[in-house]
Amino acid sequence: MSKHIKFLGLCGLILLVMALMSISVAAQEELTPVRLQLQWVAQSQFGGYYAAVDQGFYEEEGLDVTILEGAVEIVPQQVVASGGAEFGIAWVPKVLESRQAGCGHHQHRAGVPAQRDTRSLLRRDRNRKR
Repeated sequence: MSKHIKFLGLCGLILLVMALMSISVAAQEELTPVRLQLQWVAQSQFGGYYAAVDQGFYEEEGLDVTILEGAVEIVPQQVVASGGAEFGIAWVPKVLESRQAGCGHHQHRAGVPAQRDTRSLLRRDRNRKR
């Protein structure tokens, strides 16, 4: 797994935990159930979320996180809007499209787990010899 993917997963984990920090472990003895809807099936880009569950990071914050896998027909912002999950992972343009269409007008972006655009533009260096 590349460092970039690990970094994005870790950033996403941190943002999710920060969004839920209003829940005090000391004030609650039971874990609060939370569902996280992924935009696609389990793969490396979501590794940070799975690692956090496996290593007990969410439990330390008083959360019982259930990760819901995505699929072609699953739109995370619709799942969140319908109450099927408390949080969802989606591309910003897709969230904006959904909001414009009237879905998720009450939803808020918790954060973007990257400081820069995660897309890359590649070009061939013509001066470099093979």
